[in-house]
Amino acid sequence: MDLTAVDPDTDFVDLTNLRLEDTGDLSSFTKCESLSLRHNRISNKVLYRLQPLAKTLVDIDLYENHLTPLPDDAFAGLEALESLDVSFNEIRFARGFHGLPKLRDLYLIQNKITKIGDLSALAPTLEMLELGSNRIRVIENLDSFENLKSVSNFI
Repeated sequence: MDLTAVDPDTDFVDLTNLRLEDTGDLSSFTKCESLSLRHNRISNKVLYRLQPLAKTLVDIDLYENHLTPLPDDAFAGLEALESLDVSFNEIRFARGFHGLPKLRDLYLIQNKITKIGDLSALAPTLEMLELGSNRIRVIENLDSFENLKSVSNFI
């Protein structure tokens, strides 16, 4: 995919279903609010390419890729991010979500997660947490999430 064909002033970059393993340099998309990388072959190394979009990116869709257990700083610094979908990946632990002061919606569906890690950094803002089709048997440590309106853990 040649990103030079995409208008750098766009607020939505759609790279869905392109079999991408890498996004290349995203720094020219200074107005991008929404990035869809759905149905690709993206691995954890690409997460660090998101940093140039830290001030504008509100929504990231990484549904159905090749993300593995996330490092603690996987999304750190994405200060405007409100919605993150990492469903249908290979994540085993719900962690890596530090440094997201505005995150409201987090989708972790179908990742074989067995235990929720420390999500306390999300407590002030998280409103919706989707955990369906994982291996979680007990949901704990959500007492301090005063804004949480929806938690889904269907099996």
